[in-house]
This record gives sequence, structure tokens and C-alpha cells, in this order.
Amino acid sequence: MENLKKREQTFAKVIQTNKLMLQFVLKEKIGVLYTLIKMALSVFNTLVSLVSVFIPGLIIDELISNQRTGRLILLICVLAVTPIVSYFIDKYVNLYLLKISNQAQIKYQVRFYDYLLDMDYETIESPETQRLRRRAQSVVSYSFGFIDILEGFFTAFLRILAMLSVIIKLNPLIIFMVLCSVIINFVVNKKVNYSNYLLSKEKDKCDDYKDYIMYVMESFKWAKDIRLFGLKHFFIKKYTDGQIEHDKLDYKASKKSYISKTATTLTSSIQLLLLYIYLIYQVINRGLTVGGLTIYMNTVNQLSSSLNSIIESYLNMSLKSLDVQDYYEFINIPKKQKNKTNTVPVLNEDSVIEFKGVCFRYPGSERDVIKDLNIKILMNEKLCIVGENGAGKSTFIKLLTRLYYPSEGEILLDGININDFNQYEYQKLFSPIFQD
Repeated sequence: MENLKKREQTFAKVIQTNKLMLQFVLKEKIGVLYTLIKMALSVFNTLVSLVSVFIPGLIIDELISNQRTGRLILLICVLAVTPIVSYFIDKYVNLYLLKISNQAQIKYQVRFYDYLLDMDYETIESPETQRLRRRAQSVVSYSFGFIDILEGFFTAFLRILAMLSVIIKLNPLIIFMVLCSVIINFVVNKKVNYSNYLLSKEKDKCDDYKDYIMYVMESFKWAKDIRLFGLKHFFIKKYTDGQIEHDKLDYKASKKSYISKTATTLTSSIQLLLLYIYLIYQVINRGLTVGGLTIYMNTVNQLSSSLNSIIESYLNMSLKSLDVQDYYEFINIPKKQKNKTNTVPVLNEDSVIEFKGVCFRYPGSERDVIKDLNIKILMNEKLCIVGENGAGKSTFIKLLTRLYYPSEGEILLDGININDFNQYEYQKLFSPIFQD
């Protein structure tokens, strides 16, 4: 398995992976409920944002022109009450969503562990598989985070529709200006996100190495060896080298992140400057009211913010789609275990287990750990298998108990290939105690 397998971040791939995530969430009824509530909350929050856009401008115009007391009181009450209503709705709805999301996460995690604990031992033992497993597991934890991003996307889309209907009456060129700013930010952020994704994979490898060194230094198990053989400085240097490498990668990722922040700051500042110049000109020369200026200013800011939210949501989906691809690679790792058969092995004093021309090599290795092994094990005898470290003693037991599968040859129980028995029933025959 390639640790840095090429991942696609195209628009089509992002749509495909997020469609898979939506299907993943909606497999549970509680996931459907969470999604529907989030979409309803999205519509409500859009209406709330419209109040903050239009009401202040209407109040200013009312103060300058008609000064109708009843209308002013109504507008001020709407402006004051809306945040309170919004707060309590958000509070109780989000508390309920937290409750059901916790329930759903248990179900999603159980589904993941059900798959994980059925994987071939030989596969899960691989460091590359372990790194892939961690990324896949992060996707399981992210499942409702995906719906939250989708809600942000939907809310921003509704706001854009509302803001466009206002801005287009002022000057369509403003929309073009905002779009240019957003596109520049999108292009820069997308490149930075993908670059940081690759760096994060490198950091994962570095962390695995560093965590193992820390485990050895902290574990009582290795305390005698470290002291007897004077290994203190050796392990401290290994830990220091690993931490320095991790920090270099972290610093590199932070530098790249500042590139996107710089682009966002510059485009936002230029956009704000041009907008103020245009709106002040409209007030002085075209009769635009001060309240109108406030409304248009808030509208353009909301439009820009909403477009950036859509871009940010898409980039988050795009970045996470890389992990989603890891998830689906992980759960589609082929299994050698065959549990479909119900054949139960029978072991008695006359039974014979035979290794017949058995070879075994680890995935990706060209060297056989065990080569052309032929041996018969009788039930009425005791065997003692001895050998140097790495000679294959533990591998022999793992082959016998079907934790590993022969690269060549076969293992027979009374003339029947052990893979033809039900795996769980076969493994119940053994009680191995491994050295660790």
C-alpha cells in the first residue's frame, strides 16, 4: 500500500466524496433528523441576518426624514428582540442537536469498530494501515461536522440570493468586484490546503516514530535495558531529532497558511476601499440616502462574507474529501478471512496438523521469513520450537492460528485446508500466549 497515494481534489471528486459522506450520515435515522433540523436552522439564521442588514438603514432614514415615532419604536424593537429570540432558539436547538449527535456518533463508531475488528491481523499490523486507520477514524468523528459545513454552505447560499436582489439594483459591477476577490482567495486557499494535507501525512509518520521513542523511554518494561546498556543519550537524541523534524513540518505548514491569510487581507481591504469610494460618490452626487448607504454597505459585506463562506465551506469539503478517500480506501481493503463457511473443525487425539511447503513473507518484502516449511503436528506429542530472534517462531504460531496466511503452500487439519473451516470455530481450538 502506498502511504502517499495520489489523491484527487477535483470538483467532481469533491462532489462524489461528499455524496458518499451524506449517504454515510443518512444511513442512521438519527442522522436524517439531525440534517433536517440543521437545514431548518439555516433558513432561520438567514432571516435573522436580513434584520441586521436592513433595519439599521431604515432607522437612519426614518430619523432623517419622517421621524414617525411608532415606526421607529417598531424598527428598534425588531432590532433589539431578534438577537434574543435567535439566542434562545440556537441554545435549545443546538443542545438537542448535541444530544442526538452524541447518540449517532456511538452508532457510527460501533459500525467502524465492527469492520476494524474483522480485518486481517496481517493487514492491521502494517504501519501504513495504522496511519490510514487513524485518518479513516477521523472521518467517522467528522460525520456530523460534514453536516455542519453543509448547513453553512446552505445558509450562505440563501443569503447570497437575498443580497443579490438588492445589490443588482445599485450596480451589477459591484457583484463582479466581489467575485474577483472571492476567486483569488479560493485559488490561493485551495493550493495551500492541499499542500498542508501532504505535510500532515508526513507529520503523521514523524509522530509515529516520536511516539514510539517516548513509549520506550517512559515504559517500565524497558527501564532495565536503558540503564544496563547506557541507552539514555541514544533515545533522547532520537526523540529530539523526531521532534525537530515535526517542528520543521509544522513551521512549513504555518508559513503556507499565512499565504492564504495575506491574500484574504489584501483583497478584502481593496474591496472595502473601492466600495466606500463608490457609495460616498452616490451619496454626494446621485442622491443616495445615508440610510441607503448603510443598507448597501451591509448588503455588500454580507454578500462578500457569504461568498467567502461558500468558498470556505467548499474548501473544507475539498480538504476533508482527501480524508474521505482515505476512509473508503481503508474500508475497501480486501480480506483474506473466509467466515462464510459453517464447517466446524473437530480435534481429537488422532488429529494431525500439517504444514505442507509453507512459505511466508510480509507484504512488500521480498524475503521469506518462513521458507518451504514441512512439518506434521500430532495431538499426542509435545513440541518445543527454538530459534534466534527473527527466526520465525512467532510467525509460525500466527500461521497456525490463522492470524497470517501462507504466501505459498497450505496448512491442513486432518487433510482439510484450515481456511475451509469457519475462522472463529477454528481459532477456538487454540490458546496462544504471545511474548508481549
